[in-house]
Amino acid sequence: VLAESRADLLPDPQFDGVNIVALGFQNDCDATIKVQVLLHSKFVPCQRSLDGLSDCKVLNFTDEKHLFKEFMKIVSSSDPDILMGWDIQGSSLGFLAERASHLGLGLLNDLSRTPSNSWINSQDTETSEKSILEPDISDTPSLDCCAQQSSIIEDEWGRTHASGVHVGGRIVLNLWRLIRGEVKLNLYSVEAVAEAVLRRKVPSLNHKVLTKWFSSGPGKARYQCIKYVMDRAKLNLEILNQLDMVNRTSELARVFGIDFFSVLSRGSLTILTSSPFLLSM
Repeated sequence: VLAESRADLLPDPQFDGVNIVALGFQNDCDATIKVQVLLHSKFVPCQRSLDGLSDCKVLNFTDEKHLFKEFMKIVSSSDPDILMGWDIQGSSLGFLAERASHLGLGLLNDLSRTPSNSWINSQDTETSEKSILEPDISDTPSLDCCAQQSSIIEDEWGRTHASGVHVGGRIVLNLWRLIRGEVKLNLYSVEAVAEAVLRRKVPSLNHKVLTKWFSSGPGKARYQCIKYVMDRAKLNLEILNQLDMVNRTSELARVFGIDFFSVLSRGSLTILTSSPFLLSM
């Protein structure tokens, strides 16, 4: 995810809009990584891509809300079991959830396989009132939505131990926290981990430079910004595959008789208590 930035400040979901969302998809039986890019740009899209990107599907939106709705549609249609990002709270799904909440959208609830009934009922009531009274209330944020988003994101234990972002029916992984238990390094930035795991040098660019590139428009330096975000999305999957974390965690979950996420999030006490139970069976 790439959002706008003001001068040298980091993006703030309350003030800065989302410019690029890069989605990387990979099936467990296929090593190919498919990338889809969503752009929020004031430039009117045309049939021919002016950014020179041919190895991915690029969708351009002039309205940020339409970008979020398309993002939710893509994730729901592909129906992934695992959602992950390098910094899931600050620059991935957590940022998108907070930004969507600011715009009045229930992102995490719509991505969930078990959506909240209260949110569905509030949406039905809002739709019926709109059809009767016909006011333009599409841009009015839902209080129930904002309350649900804030309660999910403000999970202090999750912020310090796991992803801190919860999507019902899906596993959400904060990759840099998982890497801390796999690789011993002095610095756990994505550049340092990529060099240690993949033996690859990865450039590091600040938000000010990326925002400047993106603002230059199509046919100029914007393609470098899009390519940078795309490479970061694919890099997460490549690191995960190189360490074989999904397969190893799945096997441990089968052996110990606990769910996938508990193998990663809980300590050794859960494994020790589950082993005698399996032996008694």
